Amino acid sequence: MTGTGRPGAAVAVRTLVMERDLDAPRRTVFAAFTDADRLARWFAPRGYTVPRWSVDVEPHVGGCHRLTMVHDEDLGRVRRVEGTYIEVVENDVLTLTEQVILGDEAPLLLTLRVEFTDTGPGRSVVRIEQGPLSTDMVERAQQQWETSFHKLDDLLGALYPAR
Repeated sequence: MTGTGRPGAAVAVRTLVMERDLDAPRRTVFAAFTDADRLARWFAPRGYTVPRWSVDVEPHVGGCHRLTMVHDEDLGRVRRVEGTYIEVVENDVLTLTEQVILGDEAPLLLTLRVEFTDTGPGRSVVRIEQGPLSTDMVERAQQQWETSFHKLDDLLGALYPAR
């Protein structure tokens, strides 16, 4: 397959697929993706912060998903995410189309699907699929999701201290 989320690009593409085991119930993890206050606390790779004022989340079909990631040391370095929910099943699935805007570059056009599954008392798995991404972008996106998931672990740990 060729093409990427960037208009006019013709390179090999892939979809990033990742799973993360979490020490929190699925409804709590779902809320971390759909509650603006919680999303702002974790949804950015290492080195970036999401100001709460920049988050607008309306988790219903046709609703918006917008936020801005600001580099911690260079406030002029920002990544804007502008999305629309195309599937929402409470506590189970979120699917959205996204434009990721990195400075003056053409927007990156992606689809993000997030699935939430209970795995036991107070535990769950989140599975993400994001693409299309060029092969080299998959590795970077995976690293960025990993650092974001570390922040999510911290948030969930604060919400659900060791039992």
